[in-house]
Amino acid sequence: MLWHPDRSRSLLPCGVLLWLLLLPVFSGCGYGLGTRSASIFSDADGALKTLKIKSVENPTLDTWLPYELRSAIRDEIAARRLAIWVDSGRADFELDIKVVSYTYRTWVYDDQDVSLLFLADMIIEATVYRGNSNDVVWRSGPIQYSDTYETLEERKAATNLLREIARLLADRMRQVF
Repeated sequence: MLWHPDRSRSLLPCGVLLWLLLLPVFSGCGYGLGTRSASIFSDADGALKTLKIKSVENPTLDTWLPYELRSAIRDEIAARRLAIWVDSGRADFELDIKVVSYTYRTWVYDDQDVSLLFLADMIIEATVYRGNSNDVVWRSGPIQYSDTYETLEERKAATNLLREIARLLADRMRQVF
């Protein structure tokens, strides 16, 4: 017989002991239990700073794009606890977003010229300003993401694209050297 109820009780303390021994090892490797990591919004006191979007420059004809981009970035920053999001009023930092380019086009056709695969591509740049002095704190540089989609529904594909762009932006915000 491989398993016996009495054996499982004797393994429980071993599992707890193993977990307690490995916890310091994982915490030294960058893993944490709900702790915030450094970001461009961090300072000596370690308190979360407030952030709001100053503007979104959208050179495209897609009027829905700024709203969707704001939502994706707000959700990503809040999920990573990089800053406390405020919609209006004073904030410690203000984020200015520029959509450099956005395209959604057919990428692969079949032999009857029916679109099979679509390519969505976006490039954005972000600038963070200090809220009280309007001094530039950080510039992202160009952030680009491209992906292929099997759907003709541009908004559906763009939602995924914007989510990935927001993740890349948040990743860069965490890279403080």
